[in-house]
Amino acid sequence: MGFLELEQAPGGVAWGEYVKNTEPIEKDGRLGGRWGACLTVAVLAERLWGIEGAPGEVIEFLAQCGYADAYGPLADGHEAQCNEALMQVPGLRKDEDDNGYPYVISGDAHCSGETVVLTEAENSQRGSAMCLRCFSDEGEIKVSCKYLMDHGSGADGLCIALVDPSDPRCLLEGQYGGGLGFDSRPGTLVGVGLDSWGNFGGGRDAVVVKAGWTHDYNVIATCEEVGLQGEGKVKIKFDLDDDKANVTVKIRGKKVIDEAIIEHIRLPDTLAVAFTASTGACNNKHVIWDVKTKE
Repeated sequence: MGFLELEQAPGGVAWGEYVKNTEPIEKDGRLGGRWGACLTVAVLAERLWGIEGAPGEVIEFLAQCGYADAYGPLADGHEAQCNEALMQVPGLRKDEDDNGYPYVISGDAHCSGETVVLTEAENSQRGSAMCLRCFSDEGEIKVSCKYLMDHGSGADGLCIALVDPSDPRCLLEGQYGGGLGFDSRPGTLVGVGLDSWGNFGGGRDAVVVKAGWTHDYNVIATCEEVGLQGEGKVKIKFDLDDDKANVTVKIRGKKVIDEAIIEHIRLPDTLAVAFTASTGACNNKHVIWDVKTKE
């Protein structure tokens, strides 16, 4: 099976089907939109899954669709940007939990049985797990998981984010400590932080909704004193509409954020879900499991 036959594009369709009737767009000297996301994932597929020639398969298909003259150089530049970004990501690898849920893993994160350990209870750690299946910018994206934040001195927390996979820099990691691995990470669009220490924009034990890097990581909504330590379950609904996102969050079955609105967000048409966590001068072990995503 070739890369373009992999059914991991939005809606569970094959990548070739997803891009074939869409004209490419230029963004910051590289491919944007569907073709950009497809090529980024193709580079990952070659590097991490051993699908040799996956980027070339996408670029050849671009030519077959009649876009070689206008967009061929952008595709070559995009592939080069991807490879440059990969060189800057420590420990980048593919992994999956015991249920076969696939992730792009980086930093201090690792899979252990049915769980993804984002950080151990050690200082100055950060880890990321990006889901390999992509999503559309229209309608709803629902994300849920069980989590653990414990076994340390209480910091810092974890974040569930939507990122732009057409931007190769979305693979780079964000800040240690109170940034939860989200702040300063390129390609981030929306983040929901479970902040046990209080440096992500709210107080201690706060759930914080933030806009991403195009909005300077502005805080949109907070709910403090939620009681996040230990084990819990988080459910998030991202309701997406044109240039707006509504975010609703439940912790342990209780609604703590109700339709926080982020406007003028300029969503790309292809999105990915990433889980991040970090520690600083204090620490916790941050773990997720039983992850479910749904359009």
